[in-house]
Amino acid sequence: MSMRRFLIVALTRTLLGVFFFGFAGSASAQILEGRILDVLDGDTVVVQTSGRRETVRYLLIDTPETHHPHRPLEEFGNDAHEKNKSLVLGRRIFLELDGQHRDRYNRLLAHVWVDLGSGDAQRILASEWLARQGLCLPMIIPPNTRYVDKILEATREAATQKRGIWQFQAKRLFTPRQVWNELPQLAGNFVTVRTRIVEVKESAKRFLLYGDSPSFCGVVYKPIPQGLPHPSEFVGKVATLFGKIQAGFGGAELLLSAPEQLCLEPPR
Repeated sequence: MSMRRFLIVALTRTLLGVFFFGFAGSASAQILEGRILDVLDGDTVVVQTSGRRETVRYLLIDTPETHHPHRPLEEFGNDAHEKNKSLVLGRRIFLELDGQHRDRYNRLLAHVWVDLGSGDAQRILASEWLARQGLCLPMIIPPNTRYVDKILEATREAATQKRGIWQFQAKRLFTPRQVWNELPQLAGNFVTVRTRIVEVKESAKRFLLYGDSPSFCGVVYKPIPQGLPHPSEFVGKVATLFGKIQAGFGGAELLLSAPEQLCLEPPR
């Protein structure tokens, strides 16, 4: 290669840092190539790309918190952090952008593909891999929905195989009143709550599912996650809800984002 051609290629890569190609299962998409410099938690990394450092938030998943300003360390938070680090730290990665590129914290939002070798066949989607380990739950926020099916399938597999958080689905059974009474100890942990849904309240952003106690509710954000029934169908049925307990303004809350978190029994 001539020196002139070499300089042109190098300058183009430096200035652009963006190229277009299709991974399996996606249309042509905007891609940034980079390298992982630091792993902040289970779903957030620092990347060197296009001559700058970017904090990147994985799309489509939510791992337990490790350093939230208003929450304690959550169950499986360290596990998700360490697994993420073992997968991506120091590796060459590709950031595939979707419909919305940044969140309110100015973090870059991306589907993060990890290069494990040569060729597309050696690239894996970090969020899908973490979901398959049972270390996260889906968090689908339109318009970033390109790989929803991959995440839901990986979540279904983890739940079936009782990996990660799913190992406790049948072991930690609470009533709503017990959750409220033990909220300081249960916040950030994964439990199962069984209750008859007696009321559903709807606001602009979410549905609140109330059962035997007004101090506990299941939460479904809009738009309703793929695979979940409309919350109006819950009323009068006994629901078994599995997920992470959080302290809300009115009491304990359990967020539902995947069908594997829910079992509805018909009214008797």
